[in-house]
Amino acid sequence: MPLAVFGHLLERRVPQIAGLYLGASWVVVEFVTLLVDRFALSPHLIEFSIVSLGLLIPTVVLLAYHHGKPGRQDWATAEKIGIPLNLLVAAVVILFLFSDRPLGATTTTVTLETEQGNTIERAVPRSEFRKKALLFGFENQSGDTTLDWLQLGLRIGLLLDLDQDFYLQVESEGRLQASLDRAGYPGGVGLGVPLMASLARELHLDHFIFGSFTEVNGELSVTVSLYETRRQRQMAEHTFAGADALRLVDKMSVQLRRDLGVPERHIEETTDLPVSSIISDYPDAFRHVSVAISEMLSYNDWGAARDHLERAVAVDPASVLALHELSVAYLVLNEREKADSVSQLTLRYLYKLPESWQYDVRYFYHENFEPDAEQRLRIAETKVRLFPDDIESHEMLVREYQRRNRTDELVAEYLQILELDPSRYEYLGQIGGVYHRRGEFERALEYYERYAEAAPSDYSAFQALGTIHAALGEHERARSYFEQSRVLDPDNVWVMGDLAAALFNLGRFEESLRQFQEALQTAISPLDRASAHARLSTHYNLLGQLGRAIEHKELEWAELERQYPSAAVAFRKVSSLDLFAAAGDEERAFEVLRRAEAELTAPFSRSIPVGYLNVYLELGDADNAERALADVEAYVDEQETESQRALVLHAEGRIREMRGEYEEAIASYRRALALDATGTYVKRRIASCYRQLERLEEAEAYLQEHLKVTPYNPMAHHELALVYADMGDRDKALEHLRIALTIWSDADPGFQPAREARAKLAELESV
Repeated sequence: MPLAVFGHLLERRVPQIAGLYLGASWVVVEFVTLLVDRFALSPHLIEFSIVSLGLLIPTVVLLAYHHGKPGRQDWATAEKIGIPLNLLVAAVVILFLFSDRPLGATTTTVTLETEQGNTIERAVPRSEFRKKALLFGFENQSGDTTLDWLQLGLRIGLLLDLDQDFYLQVESEGRLQASLDRAGYPGGVGLGVPLMASLARELHLDHFIFGSFTEVNGELSVTVSLYETRRQRQMAEHTFAGADALRLVDKMSVQLRRDLGVPERHIEETTDLPVSSIISDYPDAFRHVSVAISEMLSYNDWGAARDHLERAVAVDPASVLALHELSVAYLVLNEREKADSVSQLTLRYLYKLPESWQYDVRYFYHENFEPDAEQRLRIAETKVRLFPDDIESHEMLVREYQRRNRTDELVAEYLQILELDPSRYEYLGQIGGVYHRRGEFERALEYYERYAEAAPSDYSAFQALGTIHAALGEHERARSYFEQSRVLDPDNVWVMGDLAAALFNLGRFEESLRQFQEALQTAISPLDRASAHARLSTHYNLLGQLGRAIEHKELEWAELERQYPSAAVAFRKVSSLDLFAAAGDEERAFEVLRRAEAELTAPFSRSIPVGYLNVYLELGDADNAERALADVEAYVDEQETESQRALVLHAEGRIREMRGEYEEAIASYRRALALDATGTYVKRRIASCYRQLERLEEAEAYLQEHLKVTPYNPMAHHELALVYADMGDRDKALEHLRIALTIWSDADPGFQPAREARAKLAELESV
């Protein structure tokens, strides 16, 4: 029976036609594969061709069966029904499988304008075709600790080499340093496949790369492994041997691109600079650069990093990577003249860097060496157009929109990042923060809630919810969210400080202080201790205990000096000297400012006018404050740092208030509040101006708004008591004076606001 059936099919030429069809299909698939490789078309086209041709086999068999036999045959009922049905089923299956897969070119052409104003066209890979991987360090298995520098060195070299290819988005584990520290692998080597896969998933990358090396007969032997993140499946592993580490990196780079599925023709035709031309042809220079970057990243030792980079440049004066990192080190160490000189050399050799890195270096140059706001913006916009699916490029543009206070574009850019990577939930919190500062609290709350829903294990989502509920005056809910945040990250010092502030706003003063002190005891790192001291300084300042506030401020500075170079700490010091002026120690404030003027260079020196402005405002010196404000405003205008415009407007209001120009002061304060709705203290200043104008109901309204957010702010209660006294409401005035003085019960004897409040209390009680 089977032979008879087969003979019948042979008679109708079904096997012959089906065979011809399969052969032709194979030719078509090979041709499509050739087109995909030759013209950088979507690799999905190959699968599309196979599936489409396979789905049409029933139609071919029907046609062969009914028309393969010699002679004329009429169309059979089976054909009339079967072929349309087969075509319909094929269309449905193809639509289901490929409706969300792009089948066109893997690249798109963009037209862009360079910083020099030239128009160029570039073919840029579409985001869905870029290969994304996380690169870890290489483990030293040689037993020779003098080779430990290669653990980072090989990673740096491979990262630079792979970054030349537009089809690749390779990230280092630097973004995960906190996770690595907690896991006990600060160097990023020896983690094990499950942990590496977990970290790659955290960054939403499809692959991860790691390796090891040893020394055999005086030569390096490097093994590099490529894994798929989702299934933790090894895709490839190769071993490379040779005496020159950077030549091995070049070979690893080419092989990894093949393993990741980058089109072979693209690999052959794309410019691929030897990584030695980016770092150095000299092994000693490569070693010093690697050790320097390790000193920066792992130990924050900028002096040691500078020394190694100077040695690298001495060996190879044309090493662009060493020059750039040295200019950064000089800048951080406040050696401005050297930084300027080296930055010029960096630009001379900029062509050696991968294109994306060139934009980063030029942006850094126009940010720090030749400040140019327009150039910075143009660089950021150009990089986004050239690398449209690179989140770091969008983050560069985000910084520019933040500086310019262009909040609508800022939100749009955050949404673009979320479209590129919907799992970057933290950007929901960033959008919430924009609306929070704009005073659109309901919209802020909406985004914070979406953030918490999308990332229920992220402490910062609940911290943000606590912050917005505090701004809405819902302090018990704020406390609850801060508690949830602390459950997720029990040793987070900043969250503990937020919780302490919420307790204070609930009138639980002793608990609040204990929480601040617990945060300090919990802190392990210098940065955490500095943060805890900063919050305690603010707390004691609020209580009128300026001596203790200064004590914690100085302890904060001491902790920062353990972590940062002296110039960076001096920058922080200058911005908080109004505390010393308030305590009557203006000479100390001016001493710090004079020392900063003598020692600090740009960019750190940019904070000096702000320091003078704050001190003069605290001293009530309107004329000198105005002169300092002119310097601050000139910088804001020149560099388009509109994010500081609220500071300028607040200072402008304070100067006008000092001079009795209350209407003008209110106008400035309102403009400041429109830019930053979180500045509730501005409402107290507006209320003070209204009180001077005898517009007491308006003053009362602003103070009530202030106290809704900070219900136990003694300054606001004092001001409101003065308003009620002027209204003739003695009882309410006494009530608010007593609240203020309860909070100031242990204030320093010379604390002027408390002395004025006591005098006013005595005056009202004597009536």
